[in-house]
Amino acid sequence: MGWISADMFPTKLSFIVFIAYMGLFINQGILVTASKSKDNSYSYNTVTVVLMTECLKLIAASIVYLKDHTAAEFSAEFIKNRKVLMLYLVPAALYCLYNNLQFVNLANYDPTTYFLLLQFRVVVTGVVFQFLFKKKLSRKQWASVFILTPPWKKFKQGTSP
Repeated sequence: MGWISADMFPTKLSFIVFIAYMGLFINQGILVTASKSKDNSYSYNTVTVVLMTECLKLIAASIVYLKDHTAAEFSAEFIKNRKVLMLYLVPAALYCLYNNLQFVNLANYDPTTYFLLLQFRVVVTGVVFQFLFKKKLSRKQWASVFILTPPWKKFKQGTSP
């Protein structure tokens, strides 16, 4: 692991977790698409799957915290920071909605088209950043946005999204 920065991955375990996360993220669209039936519907409740996934993440995060702290400390931190918890509920709800919309999108598009269109959010973020925050992106930043957003490659091949 000599070519990997120690700042980015201080331990081999952090590198393995990163690779596992990337593998799961990449295969998510394929697994969701593979689990639908021939009529582009799912034989399971997709909202329940998303809810169970989010609950599993909460349990995993709690276990990681409890590895180094006691349950009393966990409870005290939870009560002490309840205002912050309430502030996190809005983005958490939006994230849950986003995860549910993934199922809808993957029911209507193949994974390749979905992920290509998903990259377009980088462009939208750049435009919103300029108008909402009144900050100008440099030419180098716009060039980076263009390079990171590959749908033009698909159009070049003569196919449509």
